[in-house]
Order: sequence, then structure tokens, then C-alpha cells
Amino acid sequence: LRQRDALSVDMVRYLENLAANDSHPDGLLAGSLLFCLLSRARVGDLRRGAIEPFVDASAGSSVSFVQTELGSYKTARPGTKKRMPVVAPHPGVTEASWPRVWLDRRAREGLDSSLGFGLFAAPLVAGGFSTLQLKTSEVGQELRRILAAGGFDEEGISNNGAHSLEATCLAWAAKRGLSPETRRFLGYHRLP
Repeated sequence: LRQRDALSVDMVRYLENLAANDSHPDGLLAGSLLFCLLSRARVGDLRRGAIEPFVDASAGSSVSFVQTELGSYKTARPGTKKRMPVVAPHPGVTEASWPRVWLDRRAREGLDSSLGFGLFAAPLVAGGFSTLQLKTSEVGQELRRILAAGGFDEEGISNNGAHSLEATCLAWAAKRGLSPETRRFLGYHRLP
């Protein structure tokens, strides 16, 4: 068992600013990475999502939530029909309005989870996207590539991967002193 490192606050800040940039080539992927990170969800679970995320916000409020539901997820009991809500708060570590930029850009690109284009749709060489999803290991490679492009030390990010996304907020919760039971709940885990 090899635990992945949590991302630093500076790394999350970089991803939020990247996702809020409507024209950056990595903005779409950065938004998907952030949704995974801030919702504490597994990449593998979000790859199977069939409901497009949406922003839930009250008029005039500076707080919003990006949310979806998963019908198929790792900790589902066999035969369950219950959907699991997945929710990411906004703002994260910055005030960057990445959720709306990310979701508007997904819509413009024709990416909709309900049409088979999941959050990690593979880009096509000729442009556009495939309904095939990046594998979890490929998401980890892309995360490291994006962080390296942002100037983060390649040796320092070598142990970051897809699981770093789920682990980051849970590590922050542990530093804050939240109980193991609370962290288990926040990470969508069941008792072993």
C-alpha cells in the first residue's frame, strides 16, 4: 500500500485559478480535478457519474456548492439503488469563481455526464472529446503534468496522484482535529 501525498494549499490555489481561466487549455481538467478534490470523492467513482454537476447557490450569497449524485460507487452495498450525493463547497482556498466557469465551459464543449461524457472525458487528437474516460492512473499523470507546468518541483510532486485529490481535504480535516469517524463520513468510507 502506497499512500499518495495530499496537495498543498498553493497547489489547490493554482488549480482554482487555472479552472477559473476560461481559455486555458488545462482549465477543463483543472475543474474536474478540483471538483474531485473539494468533494473528497474518488476519481474512479466520478468517472462513472451519469449526472452532470451543477451549482447550487442562494441569490446574493458568496457561498455555493457544486453537486452531483452517483449511482455506482466503490462503497455501494451490492444491489443498492440509493444514489450517493457528492458535494463540493465554494469558495475553496481562493475566491476564484471556478465552478461556473468550469461548468459553462463544459456545456460549450458539449461535455455532459448524462450524455456519456464524464468528468474525465479523454481528449481526441483531432479536437473534441471521447466518451471514453481517462483511467485513474492517467488522471494522476495529468495532475502531475499540470502541477509541473505550474512550476511545482517535479520531485516534490512525484508522489501526487489521483488519490491525492480525495486525500487532501481529509488531511486538512485531520490537521483541524476532526474525529476519525467524521473524516470517514466525509470521505464516503464505510467501517472496514
